[in-house]
Amino acid sequence: MNVGEVRLEKGDVFGEPVNIAARVLGLADAGEVLFTEAIWLSMNRNEIEADDGGYQELKGVPEPVRVFRVKPGSDLSLRPYAGKALQRAGKLAKVDLTRLTSSEVRGHLRAAAESAAGHIAEAFPWITEQARILAIAGVCAMLAVAAALLAPAAVDRALARRDLSAVSREVQGMRVGPRRTYYEGRLQEERKEYEGAARSFESAARAGERRAFEHLLTMAQSGPCEARVGAARALGRLGDQDAVKVLESMEAEARKEPQDGLLAHVLGCNSRVAAHDALEQIRGAP
Repeated sequence: MNVGEVRLEKGDVFGEPVNIAARVLGLADAGEVLFTEAIWLSMNRNEIEADDGGYQELKGVPEPVRVFRVKPGSDLSLRPYAGKALQRAGKLAKVDLTRLTSSEVRGHLRAAAESAAGHIAEAFPWITEQARILAIAGVCAMLAVAAALLAPAAVDRALARRDLSAVSREVQGMRVGPRRTYYEGRLQEERKEYEGAARSFESAARAGERRAFEHLLTMAQSGPCEARVGAARALGRLGDQDAVKVLESMEAEARKEPQDGLLAHVLGCNSRVAAHDALEQIRGAP
C-alpha cells in the first residue's frame, strides 16, 4: 500500500506512487500487508500495529523506501489482522464483473504483470537477467492476449446496456482495424446514424470482418426504412451473392408497404427501390 498524487487517464491510474505500491507488493509474502512510510506518517497509529521493515531498495525507484509490515491479529481464526480494515469499510458493494470496462481489465492485468515480474525476480535470483526478461515477456504476452480477447466482450456488454458513453470509450481504446470499424458502425446505428453505420459495416466487411456483412443483412430485414435503405445500398456496393435472397425478400415485402408511392419519393426513403438497385448491382445488370 502507498499514498500520493496520481493521474487518471482513460480509467487507469498512473504515477510514481502506483509504481512504488507495485514494487512493495513484490516484497509481501502470502497473507501479508505492507505499506510505505507515506501512509505511516498520515495514518492513525492507534488503530493498526505495524513492524518497521526498514528501508528497501526498489527497482525503478531512485531513493530507498521505508516499509512497514502490519501485525496479524491475535486470533487468526476470525479474520485477517483482526478484521480492522473490514470493520471500517462496512458493507462493501458487490462488484458486477459484467460492467468492467476493457481499460479496467487492462489495469488489473498490468498490475498482475508487475507483481509477477517482482515474484519471478525474487523466486529465481540465480537465473540470468536475460532469462528473467524472457519469462516476464512471456507473461506479459499472455496477459496482452487476454486483454485483447476481453475488449470485444466489454463493448458488447456496453451495447447490451445501451450505454453509449461506455461504448464510445471502448471503441476509442481499440486498435485501428476492421473490428474497430465494425463497432464504430454499431455505435452509429445506436445513435440512429443509419447511413454512416451502413458505410462503416461495408468498410469492415471489405476488410474481412464477416460480422459486419451479417449485420448488414440484419439491418436490411428489420428496423426503420432509413436503416434498410442504407443496408441495401451497402450490400449492393459489396456485390456479395449471399445478399441476393435477403434483397429479393426486401423488395417483395416493400411492395406491400405504404411507402411505395408519392409519399416515399417526397420523404426520400424507398426501400423497394434501394433493394432493386442493389440487386441490379450484384447481378451486373445495366
